[in-house]
Amino acid sequence: MIILFIGSLAIFQYEIQTKTIKEMFQPQLSPNPEATEYFIDAMGVASYIERLHNFLNYDSFLMKPLLYKMNKDYEKGKSLLPETSAEDVYWYMILYRKIYGIGVATSNNDISLDYEKNFKTEEEYKKYYEDILNKITRLGTLDFKYESPLIIDNKLQIMNNLLEEYLSLLSRQIRNYFEKKSDLILDKKYLEDVNNVYSYYKQYSKKYLILSNTKQLKDLSSSHLKNIILDKYSKILIITIFSHIEINQTFKVNCQDQKYQELFKDLKDLKNLKNEGNSEIEYIFTRSLWLNNLLETLTNCSNLEKEINEILPYFKNWKNYK
Repeated sequence: MIILFIGSLAIFQYEIQTKTIKEMFQPQLSPNPEATEYFIDAMGVASYIERLHNFLNYDSFLMKPLLYKMNKDYEKGKSLLPETSAEDVYWYMILYRKIYGIGVATSNNDISLDYEKNFKTEEEYKKYYEDILNKITRLGTLDFKYESPLIIDNKLQIMNNLLEEYLSLLSRQIRNYFEKKSDLILDKKYLEDVNNVYSYYKQYSKKYLILSNTKQLKDLSSSHLKNIILDKYSKILIITIFSHIEINQTFKVNCQDQKYQELFKDLKDLKNLKNEGNSEIEYIFTRSLWLNNLLETLTNCSNLEKEINEILPYFKNWKNYK
């Protein structure tokens, strides 16, 4: 009886939610309306899953048919897209990021299907790493045109969630190297990957930020200001991770790398934007040990002396570098 009741309720909720979701996402604006219809059907299932999730974990046997239906609709939508579209990446993140914990906390802190469980082998790690890298690459190089305001407004957040997951995976490998658990991070592939991700992210974020001139930021709404802070924060983290991998692979830092000039600019912009209660800004200037270590290393670059001397006073622990 319980299963029959839940099944009937699921159908009712699914129909209501699918209609609401169509009004929100406006599939008629999609360049691939047939594929988008399947993605929206998957969203209808996902909405009911989240309601049921107030009472059951994701790995409950009652969830399995719903997760199966959601995944089936998603895969069907994906199969109908042209190879030049990355729309499936967007929907994948909308559907699965809070279930699997992809760049965000899982819904209700339920880690029963969390992808961030300990990988048993390096092969499992590499497979997941390549999956996230592929999604960033496709979103950054292919993108997709879909003029629904709700889609456009969330594109940058989707990329940032993927980036957060990607950097978390790299940080794990750097820590494993320091703890003498793995030398995987010494593979030149990872340095090339991060360098490419930085380029993809810069190009992508430029399309979805209103502006980057900090002198004009007072005129922006709080959500737009938050996006600009997150953009600069993300680029700072990518450069920091890139530099640590480079130093561990080559035992030196490339003082001529243009990324460091970009790093200094973003740090200055964040300093000018500094406001109480922003966790990203607070982390950069008070708690990022890896960034502090990078800045200390860059003090050895004679061509960067002027910029470093200007930047170091921004940090609470800057005197430690002298």
